[in-house]
Amino acid sequence: MHSPLFEQLAKKYLDILGNTPSRDIYRQSSHGLSGVFLAAPHEAYATSNHRLMIVGQEPKRWLDKKCELAALAAPTLCGVRRAMNASITHNHSPPGTSKFRQFYKKTSSRICCDSSNPREAAIWSNQFAISHKRGSPTKSRAFRAIKELSLDLLRAQFEVLQPHTVIFTVGPSRDKYLKEIGNYYDSHVIQPRRLWRFTIDGVQCIRICHPRATVEGKNRWEAEAIRLAAS
Repeated sequence: MHSPLFEQLAKKYLDILGNTPSRDIYRQSSHGLSGVFLAAPHEAYATSNHRLMIVGQEPKRWLDKKCELAALAAPTLCGVRRAMNASITHNHSPPGTSKFRQFYKKTSSRICCDSSNPREAAIWSNQFAISHKRGSPTKSRAFRAIKELSLDLLRAQFEVLQPHTVIFTVGPSRDKYLKEIGNYYDSHVIQPRRLWRFTIDGVQCIRICHPRATVEGKNRWEAEAIRLAAS
């Protein structure tokens, strides 16, 4: 049985997927595209005093042969739930060598330490819900549609899940897309290109480099981001 938050978000996703030309993404260019990633709250999310969302860049591969939209099928609530359950199941697995997943587990454990499951209490999301050739979709012919769908999904997550803090681990080259999510203000660049703090629709947001990036001072600014999120 899913939580009320899960069900509320699932219905919101279904509305988005059903009322936007999302299937046109795969009609335009199915070559190299992953399935659609749908972030979902673990039951521990609601038990944490600090609701945290951690956003990666895009899934490298995701439901590649099991995504209803990629198969050009009409979205259904059952299909949306399956996609959301897939993200919860994947998030339950050990981080392995993934720098992003290691950062996620560490940060969730520290910020959501009072939850029923600290290592999985944070929401795991992605800036872009679909990847192209296991990387950024910006060079896909369908990028504009992918971007708009991804923005709508992120907006739904902000609205339904109401996080206290969102940490974007996407790097400075993607800042322009972050500014499109919602009402953006209170911008404070703490360290150029490394650490940026701002507000979207009343939610504290922090942008750092991707955890796998090899840039000077990365560990320092990651630690500072965690400190700011916890404050």
